[in-house]
Amino acid sequence: MTLAIKVELKGANKAKEYLVKNNVLSKEYKVLREKEFLYFPLTKKIKSKYLIVEKNLEHNENIKTSLKDVLGNILTKDELERVKTAYDVIGDIAILEIDKELRIKEKEIGNALLRLRKDIKTVVRKEGGHEGEFRTQKMAWLAGEDKRVTVHKENNVLLKMDIEQVYFSPRLST
Repeated sequence: MTLAIKVELKGANKAKEYLVKNNVLSKEYKVLREKEFLYFPLTKKIKSKYLIVEKNLEHNENIKTSLKDVLGNILTKDELERVKTAYDVIGDIAILEIDKELRIKEKEIGNALLRLRKDIKTVVRKEGGHEGEFRTQKMAWLAGEDKRVTVHKENNVLLKMDIEQVYFSPRLST
């Protein structure tokens, strides 16, 4: 039995956002649907407005939760050690740093990230350092939609931006 919250279908998106925001949505188990309800698995017991129940949920087999997990079948062991797994996400665009030695496999790395993160529509690579008074940076498209404009949501504020025309770091959100 697994701890889960029971939510009506119409409120499922809000509940999922709440669980992700509070880092308590378990990826170890699959979400269960029964009639008009969804059961979201929890990593731990929390105080919540949602009903917490124990439910027999199906285990998520072979779940890949990190970029290195997904790249394990694509890159050699040496290449895998050189991969930078940290990346920025602005809206639905992921920004990677890829060493020159791995550039021949950058498209595969970009596609792997798209498979891992369903919320990402575009993967780009930093082309160089920040330039000019406004610290802008050129990007090279790797996978997904070939675009640079996105809408980033932060503290319930929507910011539409071209990632090559503005300096923005999601790491500065706090």
